[in-house]
Amino acid sequence: MSATAADVFSPRGVYSPTITAFEKDESVSLTGTRAFVRFLLSQGVDGLVPLGSSGEPLALTMAERKAVLDAVMAEAGGKVPILAGIVEYSTRAALEFGVFA
Repeated sequence: MSATAADVFSPRGVYSPTITAFEKDESVSLTGTRAFVRFLLSQGVDGLVPLGSSGEPLALTMAERKAVLDAVMAEAGGKVPILAGIVEYSTRAALEFGVFA
């Protein structure tokens, strides 16, 4: 079965990178991350790009990355598309996170 034009994702508008917020002890702040997502949505972005070009994904464990993506998706609540960054040194880890995303 071939894809139709309606089946193909075609991003339009502004897709904003998100940051992952951290606490003073360097643990991930899901509360801060969700607050930033709310801010971006209030500014009218058309999509979100968590764990991508901001650089911090390589400093996070796989569990932390999954928690961040879950938090971003929950906060966005389906209002905008989300393009999860899959930044990894290993193919195995990239596949693991890609399947999760």
